Amino acid sequence: MVHYSLFFLLSVVAPSSHALIKNEVIQIYKNFDVTEEETPTCLELDYSLFMCPSQEHIPCAGDEEVLKWCKSQLGVSLNEPVPVTTFDGTNTVNGCLRYVGWGDTQEGCCPSEECYRKFHEIPDDIELYQEEEHEYEEGEEGEEEEHEYEEEEEEIEEESEEESEEESEDYH
Repeated sequence: MVHYSLFFLLSVVAPSSHALIKNEVIQIYKNFDVTEEETPTCLELDYSLFMCPSQEHIPCAGDEEVLKWCKSQLGVSLNEPVPVTTFDGTNTVNGCLRYVGWGDTQEGCCPSEECYRKFHEIPDDIELYQEEEHEYEEGEEGEEEEHEYEEEEEEIEEESEEESEEESEDYH
């Protein structure tokens, strides 16, 4: 498995580095043109800027839509047929299709809340990232609970003082 440094992809944006970044992206896509057992793990989210569509619906829009996006990213004519993959790490377009797409034979490496909802059958009205349940604003439940806790602490202290007084009386 090949590891890529973020430094390499995020090098200074100049005309020469743009070609370097594009060459790196091409190589990464080629690495995904392999059998399912040999497929590397998805890259960190920081790579999404270079590797994934900015529109979240594309990865799960179907092979044709993903294929159009991949071809346009790679500078391949939309009319040019995609060679049949032999899963040997040489077909950039098929590697891109596997990396970007969220289909059955694809990796789904591009972050997409829309695709996540679709493939995990989560309704739109359910929030994926819920806030913590115990966040209170001033004057709400949290302060009442804290006050109750302080009262309980005081009661426990009083009880232990009474017990220690009783014990000391027993010794005298």
